[in-house]
Amino acid sequence: MLLTTKFKNALYLYEFELDYILFHINHTKKYFEKTIEINYAEYFKLNGPLKLETFIENTIKENQIDIIFIFIFNNNFEFSPLFLSSLKNKCKLVFWLFDEEFLQQTFTKYYTQTADAVIITDYLGRAYYEKLDIPTILYFSSYSKSEYFPVEVKKEYDVTFVGEVRDERLKYINLLKDNGIKVEIFGRGSKNGIVSMEEMNIIFNKSKINLNFTAVQIIPWIQKFDTVTVNRVKQNKGRPIEIALTKNFCLSEYAPSLKYVFEIGKEIDYFRNADELLTKVKYYLENENIRNEISNNAYNRAINEYESDIYLKKVLIELFEKLNNSTYKNQDECLIYESDYFKKRRLFFYARNIRRKLKKCNLI
Repeated sequence: MLLTTKFKNALYLYEFELDYILFHINHTKKYFEKTIEINYAEYFKLNGPLKLETFIENTIKENQIDIIFIFIFNNNFEFSPLFLSSLKNKCKLVFWLFDEEFLQQTFTKYYTQTADAVIITDYLGRAYYEKLDIPTILYFSSYSKSEYFPVEVKKEYDVTFVGEVRDERLKYINLLKDNGIKVEIFGRGSKNGIVSMEEMNIIFNKSKINLNFTAVQIIPWIQKFDTVTVNRVKQNKGRPIEIALTKNFCLSEYAPSLKYVFEIGKEIDYFRNADELLTKVKYYLENENIRNEISNNAYNRAINEYESDIYLKKVLIELFEKLNNSTYKNQDECLIYESDYFKKRRLFFYARNIRRKLKKCNLI
């Protein structure tokens, strides 16, 4: 199902076998004539940077690759920005970015200098790339209606949270419990443990109120780089869209761009602090009709806009239009800049990989 005659063959470069990344690959590759997937982190570990670069260049040439989608994550430096820049005269390079709320200014901005376009989930963060005149496509998140859907079951839980248990989340949850609210927690660090996607779908359906938290996960190396402002960041999560596709109610912690995903008070509601959380939980537990109305509105929005077959196709169409738009400047002319801190971390990453290889060969 080709969407364009210009971009027929796609190469996906990904770093981890994460279900969410594989989901995006599997749900977009049907729009190309040929697709190749490379786990570049694994190849790097086995063969080193030079062989990785040669392998990618040969893959592009042998398969006549028109466009590359690259998924990068924090604190891994398998590629140098200069190498990625060298690929731009062979095909288009598109970065698909998640967690930009805390990675943009410490990590990804050094790589995305080489981009022909970026797809970004951070509504406010896209302005950074637009200032650099890099074509930017906003993409909140999407999921399949075959994986998240309404189920007729009894509402067994008053309030639930599914996700990793962290200190800042526990403070909210314990506050509810201390005030007599029945809360059930699922996920890493909880007594119920990690649940499958199928189990999560049922939990959403069994819950009167599904909680969503928006504080970013604090990563040690980012703390060293920026010990203050990163702690204040709130980011949009995909969880409200998952919940909406099941036609159930989500009460989310506030995030500045949440209002662009769902209409506040009509399709979702939020809390800014502990007192507001407690007040709204009590209100929505007592007002089932209002809760159901919001859930129905959120479902209609999600199934018509954020469902994967609809949303991902729309994103690709917009991407191709922008890549074909001659008003954008030639990104080949851009210089590559790296801070000293970024260079040191990248060199340390390479040195650590060399040490690992030497140790494996019993040379150290």
